[in-house]
Amino acid sequence: MKRAFLFLILLAATGVLTGADPGGKGRPGIGIITGFVYDAREGIPLEYASVILYRLKDSTKVTGYATDKSGFFILKNVPRGKYYLEVDFIGYRKKVISPVSISREKRKVDLGRIELEPSYVMMEPVEVTGEAPPITYKIDKKVVEVSKQPTVVSGTAIDVLENVPSVTVDVEGNVKLRGSENLTLLIDGRPVLLDPSQALQQIPANSIDRIEIITNPSARYDPEGISGIINVILKKGAKRTSGGALTLKGGSFGNYGLDVLYNLNLGRTNLYLSFNLGQYAHLATLTSDRTAGALAVSSEGDFRRKRSPWSFRTGMDLKLGRRDNLSLGGTYRVWRMGGETALWYEEKADTSEEAERYFSVDTFELRIPAYSGFLNYQHLFGGDEHKFTGDLYYSRSDKTIESRNLRFTEEGVTKSGQISDKEGPSYLVSAKLNYSRPFGSGHKLELGYQGKWRGSREIADVSEYDSLLGQFMVQPDFHHDSMYFRSIQALYGLLSLESGAFGAQLGLRGEHTYRKIEVVDRNDSFEINRWDLFPSLHTSYRFSGLGQLYASYSRRIWRPRSWWLEPGVTWMDAYNVRE
Repeated sequence: MKRAFLFLILLAATGVLTGADPGGKGRPGIGIITGFVYDAREGIPLEYASVILYRLKDSTKVTGYATDKSGFFILKNVPRGKYYLEVDFIGYRKKVISPVSISREKRKVDLGRIELEPSYVMMEPVEVTGEAPPITYKIDKKVVEVSKQPTVVSGTAIDVLENVPSVTVDVEGNVKLRGSENLTLLIDGRPVLLDPSQALQQIPANSIDRIEIITNPSARYDPEGISGIINVILKKGAKRTSGGALTLKGGSFGNYGLDVLYNLNLGRTNLYLSFNLGQYAHLATLTSDRTAGALAVSSEGDFRRKRSPWSFRTGMDLKLGRRDNLSLGGTYRVWRMGGETALWYEEKADTSEEAERYFSVDTFELRIPAYSGFLNYQHLFGGDEHKFTGDLYYSRSDKTIESRNLRFTEEGVTKSGQISDKEGPSYLVSAKLNYSRPFGSGHKLELGYQGKWRGSREIADVSEYDSLLGQFMVQPDFHHDSMYFRSIQALYGLLSLESGAFGAQLGLRGEHTYRKIEVVDRNDSFEINRWDLFPSLHTSYRFSGLGQLYASYSRRIWRPRSWWLEPGVTWMDAYNVRE
């Protein structure tokens, strides 16, 4: 029968391995054994790898442990004697270290870096019925593996988040984290210009590797967003192979999609690109009957909404040397959304025998072309955790919104109407430097700088229909032209400590904020200039055989959006104003 190679990759259950028998035959435990477990090929630490200590004489189990997120383990209270250590992780070859001796003269043994090789098993074709959980929990975040949710791969990031605890999505696609829309969205760890819900609706689910939900971020992150951070990690293709994927999607109401992902590996250089195109429509029938005093109003009609986004993304990863890596790339996307509501109205007063009928058509169209680019550099000093990283990101978009609200008589004559137009560019520049260094047994120090510069301009106009002239007339009183600029400069530090089953991370972030709003029409401006401190604390305790307990604290801030601070009144459409 034809043989196949199957690489078994399973996630280890969260928990702690413990020894049931001290195995020391009454002798007091005086020794400590420590070490780190890594993937031999990728060089990454292996979390939850099992480390078990056996007596060399009769293979009696003495004690055991599961590695933490940095691959570190510590075995305490080991009696004097000779032992062998067995290190294992599902999907890797077991490694045995022997002998390991504890004596009065040598009470502490540091095994240093232990590397496990991935195991390739030759077997007949099999059917795998088990599956890793789609959501995993870490000390400061939830990680959603999109590949583990096959029912949403034809949708967008919104469809993925609908299945995530603590995240809610309404029928309009608006995302809330822990009941609040005040959240921060990152894509590949970088901020975005668009509203989070709009940006998430643009991202095809099958272009996402994973989504991180960070409900209580540490001082490493921007403190903006009361409810937390959603970080979308996009696919970059296979790191060691060349190939691609093509996905076609189709549905009712004219819904369709095309996703292309290609990766080219050239040894020290890895190139990738992706293209996404789609149309997503929503149709509904609306009916309403309501009474306002002596007036009864009924309406009936149709509602249509359509989104037509497309994007192109490309980038490369360069291995400059054994310790230096460089990544750069860019994205161009166009976000288009439009809608139309067509309703017949019938109004009848108690004092009138005849009802008045008229027809309304409300339309809106939104178009946002945007482009962005990034540059990332990483230098490794002595290990995977001792490193320096630098990030630079730039994004620009130009927004155009038009809303039309028209009323017609039963004979088709224009009765009234309003047109609202808004347009303007916006940009974002972000720079980040981060240095981290481990020390001792499982401890780490992290220092960093982050700077963000954001600017935008919005020009808004309103036109009313003049039934006498038969045309729309611009309303100067509602003209609005404003400019917005904000600079945030931050320094932060983090100290991570590990002691047996207890872990803690202490952080402090200091920020300077400068903000200026200019009202061009009035030749007026408003400024703020201030400092803020944002402490954070994360703790964890590993119970023997019962999993882990987490507790955390951080100070967050709710920074108002630029349009919230516009002086005066801005008409969104004929029924809604913003002031």
